[in-house]
Amino acid sequence: MSGANQDQNASRPPAPSASSFLSAMAQLNQQYTPSQRPVPPLLPNATSALAANSLILPSSSMSVSPGDLTNLGRLQFQQFYPATPPRTSEDLHNLSMRIFNHVLKDWEPHPLSLDEIEKERRDIRMRLARIHLLEVAKARLHPYGHLLALEYEYLLANMDYRTRVFRTFPINDLPVELIGHIFRLSLEWPVYNPKRAIRDRTILTSVCRRWRAVALSDANLWTYLWFSRLSVYDQCFEFFERARNSILDVMITDTPQEPLTLEVATRIVDRLFVKLSNIRSLIIVVQDWDPALCFFHSLSRVRKEGVPMVMEHFELHRNGSQFVQVGSGYEPSFYQQPMALFGGAHIPSLRHITINAVHVDWDESKDVFVGLTKLDVRRLALNTAPTAPRFRALLSNCPNLAHLVLVGAGPQWQGPYETYDVSPVPLPHVKTLVLGYFSFDYGLYLLSFFRASNVTTFTLMSLSGSDPLPFLRRLTGQMPLLTSLTLENLLATVDLRFYRVCAQWYKSMPLLRTLRIVDVAQSVLEPFLYDSDTGRPNLPRRIMHPICPQLTSVEIRYLNPTTPLNTRHLSDWVQFRHQIKVPPQIVCLDHGTMERLGTERETLRQTLRGFGTDLMSQESNNTS
Repeated sequence: MSGANQDQNASRPPAPSASSFLSAMAQLNQQYTPSQRPVPPLLPNATSALAANSLILPSSSMSVSPGDLTNLGRLQFQQFYPATPPRTSEDLHNLSMRIFNHVLKDWEPHPLSLDEIEKERRDIRMRLARIHLLEVAKARLHPYGHLLALEYEYLLANMDYRTRVFRTFPINDLPVELIGHIFRLSLEWPVYNPKRAIRDRTILTSVCRRWRAVALSDANLWTYLWFSRLSVYDQCFEFFERARNSILDVMITDTPQEPLTLEVATRIVDRLFVKLSNIRSLIIVVQDWDPALCFFHSLSRVRKEGVPMVMEHFELHRNGSQFVQVGSGYEPSFYQQPMALFGGAHIPSLRHITINAVHVDWDESKDVFVGLTKLDVRRLALNTAPTAPRFRALLSNCPNLAHLVLVGAGPQWQGPYETYDVSPVPLPHVKTLVLGYFSFDYGLYLLSFFRASNVTTFTLMSLSGSDPLPFLRRLTGQMPLLTSLTLENLLATVDLRFYRVCAQWYKSMPLLRTLRIVDVAQSVLEPFLYDSDTGRPNLPRRIMHPICPQLTSVEIRYLNPTTPLNTRHLSDWVQFRHQIKVPPQIVCLDHGTMERLGTERETLRQTLRGFGTDLMSQESNNTS
């Protein structure tokens, strides 16, 4: 820095405090020239959100009076300031919705008069001027550090502006093609919120005649069909007709209170499968065997009739009893043997298959399970599971598999792991692996079939048995890139040997950042306090290399309301990790556990905060 600049800075008065800067903004404008330093990000982890909020700065021709600018300098959004800075996109979305609801609570859409249009445009000009004023203040106060009130005012002023600007936007003057494109961009993607997706599409046709005509003319708006209950079937088939020849995404579900019958399932098949070639995604979730077998059998026409397919995603779930195959729609002799999926036809576009509690003829379906990127198989009876050679062939035929779920499913048992000497199938692209609902011995046998060394997300659920140690030893060193680990309902004897083997397993995952434990004893946390060099417990000051040094988030859930959380054990564990300089940034508890803590909740929160760890509620994702 030059001497002239040093003298200039030394002569400047100190920056105003956070509570008084807005009242001193006029003085700042007179005393300082605009800063040439870059404006810093608004809030930590919110750079992408700001990038989306590109600003249209007010031009010099905008007519805004000095009195208006004076009013713009006041804090307008103090009531909306969050208790803590927004950390995630969800936090920003929730904050934006608060502004949205506040602005629109008294707004009644109606044709605007010329006076109303002028009034709204003047209001928008004032708000743009205020945004510009806040930008200038942010840039000039940057050398003195962040001022949280200013940051919030700037963020909320943008949200407020975006909520109001639509009132005078002449959307109906746009070409039909642009309006249709806007509709498609504004609609919720059905996968994330199917109820809202259907509701919003219906609302579009109820605003005005022009919007209805535009919406009905765009077949792509009506391609999502959700047969959730009998009362909406007519609506679904209306959407079905509006979609014309567009690609369809279909979901068929029922409930235990209103299960789908064979008669209704047959009716759906007769009308829906007329466009079977147009279905890109088909998800079926039913309770009973009859509708499940009806859909399964109806899909065999793909091979019998040579139906061309564009299907990419298929799921068939039967949520009823796991093993017994009974029903009233077919003669028992018809479905005593499992059927081939899609009649055994190969569908080149198919990438995702989920089979849940439905028996499959694995040999006849060998051409179906080819080239998949996601395979999800759950709740199979062992006598209907694929043979060991067929299971190996299935994995070998999916070299690009990225997501593998085997829950209560896998190859037929052929004896202990030591007696089955076959080289594992390499699955280098698998990033997500979920295993569960079998014994530790079967898990050891299952792991002998494949090698997935690049897994980043791993879930173990509902494993049981007398000796988990061989299974854990087998896992050790197999997933060096793992960043997220979930342990759910593991039934194992916890002793010193278990701790030492667990410590070696955890040590082999140096990149682990997130740990989730669900209905598992908190003692599984103990090995994280071991010395990585010796694999044994040690005093904090003697541990030079902690196990999993990048572990920053621990989530604990107890689905059983009678299971208490040991707050003393948790706080001691966090304190130990703090002493070895690797404390978690977040400890997340499920909402039920948080509520059951009662008065202990605040004590635990303050204790963890003293070690640099935030206590959060898992469902609300808000700091507690």
